[in-house]
Amino acid sequence: MRHRPSILLQVSLSTLFFVGLAVAADNPDTGTNILSPDDTIVAVKQTTRGAPNHLAATGDFGGTSGSDEQVSNAIDGDLSNKYFNKALSASGSPGIDTGFVITPRHGATIITGIQLATANDQPDRDPLTISIEGSNDPDADKATGKGFTLIYKGPSGLSTDPGRNTWGQAVAFTNSDSYKSYRVLITETRANADATQFSEVRLLGVTAN
Repeated sequence: MRHRPSILLQVSLSTLFFVGLAVAADNPDTGTNILSPDDTIVAVKQTTRGAPNHLAATGDFGGTSGSDEQVSNAIDGDLSNKYFNKALSASGSPGIDTGFVITPRHGATIITGIQLATANDQPDRDPLTISIEGSNDPDADKATGKGFTLIYKGPSGLSTDPGRNTWGQAVAFTNSDSYKSYRVLITETRANADATQFSEVRLLGVTAN
């Protein structure tokens, strides 16, 4: 003889269901990190959405000579170092319209999220808003690289400071198009900082195949 579940059990299951929805909202299923330390990555400056690349150069980065703390640090898996860019935007704002172009070694991928980790100091340098573009141009990561299509623009996941050398919130967005290269640009920092910086970045998604 079959028995109907008790009212208490039905209430408990309903509670678990809605708790599960809340957890899912806080931790969106955005895929896995498609980046690796072996990917081709270049730093950019004075670059805006839809426009060609302007590559950053010695003097734009951290360290006494302006040649340390380069963009490769952002994908090396080490939270203890950072990518630091102090190049000025066309309007004279340090760190704004800087960022990077990366070509993952996996080939074409579909990304649906991003996650940034803070650097060791100066919270004012944290990126607050960003844009992400994709390109299938074979020269997308070169100087004057172009063919970029906007995928996402908005908060970086660091609106609430998580602390230093710490991962921020993963940001999910809708995208179904595959690209071989991606460009991430910093459009706002936490305050009127002298640069922008972050220790690591993840692009979350799947391979196109």
